[in-house]
Amino acid sequence: MSLLHFFIPNFYFLSVRLSIRYVNYHELNGGEEESRKSNYTDLVNKYYDLVTSFYEYGWGDSFHFAGRWPGETVRESIKRHQHFMALQLGLKEGMKVLDVGCGIGGPLVEIARFSSALITGLNNNDYQISRGQVNTLEFLRIAPAGSMRVYNFLRTASEGLLKGGREGIFTANFFILGRKPVLARECNSEWQCWINAAIASDDRKVRCINALHFHTSYINLEVMSKTGAFDLASGLGGSIGKDQVKSAVEQYVKYHDLHGGEEKSRMLNYTDLVNKYYDLATSFYEYGWGDSFHFAGRWHEETFCESIKRHQHFIALQLGLTKGMKVLDVGCGIGGPLIEIARFSSTLITGLNNNDYQMSRGKRGVYREIHRVLKPGQYFALDEWCMTDRFDPNNAKHLAIKAEIELGDGLPDIRTTRQCVQAMKDAGFEVTFAKDLAEDFPCPWYQPMDPSHFSWTSFQCTRPGRFITRAILNTLEFLHIAPAGSMRVYHFLQTASEGLLKGGREGIFTATFFVLGRKPVQETETVNGDL
Repeated sequence: MSLLHFFIPNFYFLSVRLSIRYVNYHELNGGEEESRKSNYTDLVNKYYDLVTSFYEYGWGDSFHFAGRWPGETVRESIKRHQHFMALQLGLKEGMKVLDVGCGIGGPLVEIARFSSALITGLNNNDYQISRGQVNTLEFLRIAPAGSMRVYNFLRTASEGLLKGGREGIFTANFFILGRKPVLARECNSEWQCWINAAIASDDRKVRCINALHFHTSYINLEVMSKTGAFDLASGLGGSIGKDQVKSAVEQYVKYHDLHGGEEKSRMLNYTDLVNKYYDLATSFYEYGWGDSFHFAGRWHEETFCESIKRHQHFIALQLGLTKGMKVLDVGCGIGGPLIEIARFSSTLITGLNNNDYQMSRGKRGVYREIHRVLKPGQYFALDEWCMTDRFDPNNAKHLAIKAEIELGDGLPDIRTTRQCVQAMKDAGFEVTFAKDLAEDFPCPWYQPMDPSHFSWTSFQCTRPGRFITRAILNTLEFLHIAPAGSMRVYHFLQTASEGLLKGGREGIFTATFFVLGRKPVQETETVNGDL
């Protein structure tokens, strides 16, 4: 809520002086608990008539608190808290939910668009329902007399919350999840399917290779993303010797079509191609992208970082993760998504990665192996880069864009969305959900790659940010601080950026194709012995 909206007169505040009697209900002004209880409706309505505009102005559209992780903004923590409620409720697309005491609808809107649930808000305060807004300065007689009194008792509330929190005698984050018991004779097919799915997920354990293992209680944030220019220079090359970086770049680019390479060669030398790529590119990823190397569509007024975290929370929601579950993250990068999902859902997550440098920092056959280690009834969530149905393998322009993405992102080939879904089915999974998530968002996933789009939160990707990065890296390589070949790495990553931008704009490529698969439960098998 802006200052301008805050200053617009509103009918509800014409009676502020009368409504200021609200304070007389409370002990600090001689009131009693019995009076508050017997006049509860009047007390609550007066309160929200008086304070809602102040809440919007100072707190936004979500009137609640949330604990914060180091480096997390207030807005990010508020959204995480709302996503957590959706996770605990196991919300899925099309479910009907009632939000009792919905305020002006901030949490309701966020949870609805996060989970695709149908949410109805219930509120007994007419002013909040109308989203009326408070008015300007009492001094100028635009705001009604008594407005400063409202401001003062809200300051009293703020001081009390601060004292209560510091003393440890009050919390604004006590969460309870209740479940109405299901009696056998009461079950109906619509709800039984959802409840069965929840039961099936209670013991979702996998046998896995111990690589990166994270739990909320021992996440060390200090080992995560390094974003300074000197970190970029010092980390460039990864596990490759600094004197070998230039030759490694030459070997890597020769695998690709744009430099005379062939798909067959990339497939035969897949491990070497991928390891060289991530040894060379990881430092640039951290510098320009942070610790989570993926994309997400964005809502208007949503920051890039918020969209990335929402996408990770969405994966947890689709998997139905709950506290104590064991999860395997296959292809975990340096562990950014792994850590966020672990602390969001309180699960035990093991990361699997075949690149030694990325490990120190933080497909068909793969699907079959994942299917083999999962128990029946358990889920596999796939977040994949794919060519879309609009990709034409006979179109030279489309092929050139695909080649740019493969070169810049360490890919031997890029499958179509149809091939991806079919590979899941061929591995034995029931595909329960498959969608290009970018279709739901007004801000495209590739927007951060557009140098003409300016944003302070992803400054490195803007035109001036790229100019500065290029100048710094060129200087560091000239001074032999960054290894020879660093600028060559930078250039093929720019090729990737251009390819991703073109592919997204043409609609022939997506970086946000999501598939949820379930290992079938055989007729003779039960999950957890409950079904």
